[in-house]
Amino acid sequence: MRRVVTLLVVSIATARGAGASPQACREAILLATARHDQTTAKVIGFCQQRHIADCDGDARAAAKIARAAGKLQSSITLRCCGPDRICGTAGDDALDALGWGAGFCPNLDRGDCNALISSPGDIGPCLACIGHTAANDLVTLTAVSASSGSDALARCANVIAKESSGLVARTSKALLACWKAREAGRHTNPCPAPGDGKAAGAIAAAVARTQASICKTCGGPDRACGGVDDLAPAVLGYPATCPAVTDPDGSACGGAISTLSDLVDCVTCVAGHLAECTDHAAVPAFLAYPPECAAPGYQVRKPVPTSKDPTDAANAAALVKVLTALGGTATGTKHNDVHFATPLAAQACTGFAAIEVPLRKGQATQKTLRGCGELGTCQDNDRLKLRCLPAS
Repeated sequence: MRRVVTLLVVSIATARGAGASPQACREAILLATARHDQTTAKVIGFCQQRHIADCDGDARAAAKIARAAGKLQSSITLRCCGPDRICGTAGDDALDALGWGAGFCPNLDRGDCNALISSPGDIGPCLACIGHTAANDLVTLTAVSASSGSDALARCANVIAKESSGLVARTSKALLACWKAREAGRHTNPCPAPGDGKAAGAIAAAVARTQASICKTCGGPDRACGGVDDLAPAVLGYPATCPAVTDPDGSACGGAISTLSDLVDCVTCVAGHLAECTDHAAVPAFLAYPPECAAPGYQVRKPVPTSKDPTDAANAAALVKVLTALGGTATGTKHNDVHFATPLAAQACTGFAAIEVPLRKGQATQKTLRGCGELGTCQDNDRLKLRCLPAS
């Protein structure tokens, strides 16, 4: 009898573990995403400190990033994809219950993380893409070739790389604790503020630590920013202008980088933007993805300029061309995502685009055009069918 009871207990425990609830799934996504983003930021930051020009092409860094993405996907599969642990089947947790009912990856700034979300299995690659994009965006700002200069320049550059990636990780940890408290029912606030009453203070302390560390290393003999002995950003090789992004709390980055204080403000602002946006992408059930995290734009979804069909490729290129004529920039690996750094002030119409719908052996054919207006996710879907009829 004891053996029977023991087997029943094990069986029940196993069944409960396999049949995850939406709450368990959301918690798994939150925790796994935070771990992935913290790991990716640290790996790319360390790679940067080794003065490797292309960290994505570095075998050591690429292996660690791939391993982090694999762990993210495994966690979601285990907790969100039913007893069979196969995503895309009837046992999956419903996307609406997870906050992912919009059906699109929300993207980050002008990135290429905009794939369709049709099952929980698509959430992992989406969030991994956003986290990886954020880490690379930070490197784009903080990577310099100061290794060929003096020891002081090299130390300063290394500290900026280390502290900026560290700020992303510390911000992520504070937000994770805040959202876990929200999921557990200890508060009902958005994070970080008012949040759990701790996250905002922890993030402010992390920013102050980053600023102090950079100023101590790069601020000259007095180890402080704002003096004539500061290392100049131009000498260090940093860009002359800070990226014009905005934190979800409304704090705007951007502006000229003329002094070390300007550089410190820029680095901490951009790091905060990236850390909060990657975090907020993982909690759609609690917080709508902030418009500050994704540039407004229009995505030509079908056809795309990289299509193997010459007619489709030409049609897509024509559509992208009239969109960029409004002031947008074509981005993404398929060159089909047109983003606007400055949103259009009013409704605007593009010029006409020449679309070819060829006959095939004298028979009627049709081409379908699909696209959507973007603000984080696709907000306004368009579909147009064009049919070519032979002359009678």
